[in-house]
Amino acid sequence: MSRAPRPPRRSFQPHRPGVDYGVLDELLGYEVRRAQIRVTEAFDAGWGRWA
Repeated sequence: MSRAPRPPRRSFQPHRPGVDYGVLDELLGYEVRRAQIRVTEAFDAGWGRWA
């Protein structure tokens, strides 16, 4: 059984141009939330094969 080739991995960019994030970059909770979003995106992308 062969697998389809994986698409190239996108680099995660947590910041949007022109937005001042101020103290958010120093807060652990904000970092955890960004990690949760990244995990969810990876999970959703994995399901794409069966959708």
